[in-house]
Amino acid sequence: VGVRVLNFTTLLYTIKFEQLKMKLVILVVAFAAAAFAQDPVPTPVSYAFTCVAGFNVSSVACSVNGTDDADAKANAFCHSPKNSVVDNPYTDYGCDACPADNANCANCTAWTAGAATNDCNTYAAPIVSSSCLVKGVSTACTPASTITCFGPKAAYAGNEASLTDGGCGTCADALAAAANATWTVADCEECNTSDCNSGALAMVSFLAPLFALIWATQA
Repeated sequence: VGVRVLNFTTLLYTIKFEQLKMKLVILVVAFAAAAFAQDPVPTPVSYAFTCVAGFNVSSVACSVNGTDDADAKANAFCHSPKNSVVDNPYTDYGCDACPADNANCANCTAWTAGAATNDCNTYAAPIVSSSCLVKGVSTACTPASTITCFGPKAAYAGNEASLTDGGCGTCADALAAAANATWTVADCEECNTSDCNSGALAMVSFLAPLFALIWATQA
């Protein structure tokens, strides 16, 4: 009887052990199934666009990735120098957003309001500081994309200060700003570097009336 009870007990433990193993197997299978059932890692989606690369340069091909099409398009940027910065040291045009912490760079989006905006970083001539001579004194001009100074031509025989003083800007603008001027644009000439309206031409124009007076008295 004792042997039978021992065998029965052993059999009972064996059954329970097998049941436990079965539960463990089921648990492992369940975890594996759950792992495989999770969403797969998304494949990055690429969006292609173009950006301006600089002055008189063909556009360059750009590409950016995202988790989906909308995300990729939201990450599409071109960059360029910030044109409100006078004498901007940053001059690069191209793909992607501006370098971090660069206050001299401007971004634009290559996908806006549901449409592609390729080449959004349109080239703009840089704004530069300059100076021109006014009565022989170097004088700061309003920053602009071009440098222009004016002064009298060597042949100008008049002495109107609105021309002989020289200054910033074009001959046409100087004439338009001069009240009751009798000189014409043909009496004026322009140059395109800072303080280029210097010296000889203005001096010749200033002395011309004096030379004419001396010549008349000697005649």
